[in-house]
Amino acid sequence: MKKAILFFAMLFFTTILTAQTSTTDIGVEINGVIWSTRNVDEPNTFTENPEDAGMFFQWNSNIGWSSTGQIIATNGSTTWNSNNYYSETEWQSANNPCPSGWRVPTIEEAISLIGAGSEWITENSVNGRFFGSGTNKIFIPAAGCRWHNDGRLQYINEYGRYWLVPKTRTDFAMSFYFNNGSASLTDSSMPFGFSIRCVKENTENGINNVFEEITSIFPNPTKDILNITNKKNIDKIEIYNKLGVCIFKNEIFNGSINVSTLNNDIYFVKIYSGNDIVVRKFIKN
Repeated sequence: MKKAILFFAMLFFTTILTAQTSTTDIGVEINGVIWSTRNVDEPNTFTENPEDAGMFFQWNSNIGWSSTGQIIATNGSTTWNSNNYYSETEWQSANNPCPSGWRVPTIEEAISLIGAGSEWITENSVNGRFFGSGTNKIFIPAAGCRWHNDGRLQYINEYGRYWLVPKTRTDFAMSFYFNNGSASLTDSSMPFGFSIRCVKENTENGINNVFEEITSIFPNPTKDILNITNKKNIDKIEIYNKLGVCIFKNEIFNGSINVSTLNNDIYFVKIYSGNDIVVRKFIKN
């Protein structure tokens, strides 16, 4: 009996070690999205531990920059690129810094992660936040960043800044931001050097596919009424601004929302049905 227990214990730990390599990750599902448990290190690799900072990346670039000490890039450069601007609205696949099968998260996925709850904590002397609950949670370190104009290191062990897609303004892109007080979204100049925390690329492992496919919102853009249809019962809806702040909740839903009082901008509606959640972007004009 003891031999059998020892065998299965060894098999379990061997399986975990096999799943966690520099290019593979077991991942953790939070609100229907599978998040990697570690930051990106050198391009297309994960760090060794969840609390490791990894490397910093500028938006839409797969060149890694050192997160400690002097400026050193994976292409050999020691001079900060303060002109890292792109016209593309999406992070190009050729520049994806995540390992194969993983990608940079979307704004909707970051809002979903923030909505899962979080707490500030210290892991092996590294500050950061746990996101999620129970066994479905991940630690994301407050790795700081490199400044946009000169690459100097800022806010290590105080703030976490993680890139998202798509781009929000001409020279700005959205990032996922947190400190010891809260977590939210903010847009930042593209030459900043931020961390990357990947999500699973396989859409079958993303936010519930069936629920998303049968959910529609219209008209979009809208001036006043936003209609939401789904074949399943909708339990409640929430509206978030582009900084990830919830500005509206409605647990009595009759199929439409009056958004006429909102400022003209980009918003996200989070739709709940039982255990299913989907986040959709809409524009108020």
